[in-house]
Amino acid sequence: MIDEHKISYRLMTESDIAPAAYVRKAALESIDRGPGAASKWVPTFPRTVQHLLCTDPHGSVAAEIDGLIVGYAQAFVRGDNWVLSQLFVQPEAHSLGVGAALLGRAEDYGRANGARIFSVVSTAQPVSQALYMRHGMFALGIGYRMSGDLEP
Repeated sequence: MIDEHKISYRLMTESDIAPAAYVRKAALESIDRGPGAASKWVPTFPRTVQHLLCTDPHGSVAAEIDGLIVGYAQAFVRGDNWVLSQLFVQPEAHSLGVGAALLGRAEDYGRANGARIFSVVSTAQPVSQALYMRHGMFALGIGYRMSGDLEP
């Protein structure tokens, strides 16, 4: 078990872009396919991550365990609006409080920069929704993705 005191948080740097892409990949695949499902998808260079590092560097936070990135959050502030652009945690690090700690740090960035409105666009994953609701962000609507044959 990981001691929560071994988890460290710091501002992201350019060298975190590639590891963050793999954290995002693992997090999204755990939602879509469930644990242990294989994928041949290789992430491409995430321009959004790089853009936010340039425009809002203090809104980009990484979580590490023993020097390995296990999660990251990126938020930006425009006027009095704060938007959580990305929050991903390596599935194996879920339940360690990494997501809540990253979100808290990203929100602190918003408050320090005059944000009064806090928002996020998220998956309908219950764990994510619960985290956002604990931080006062409630869904205005939920979208569903469905697949399958239309014929009965």
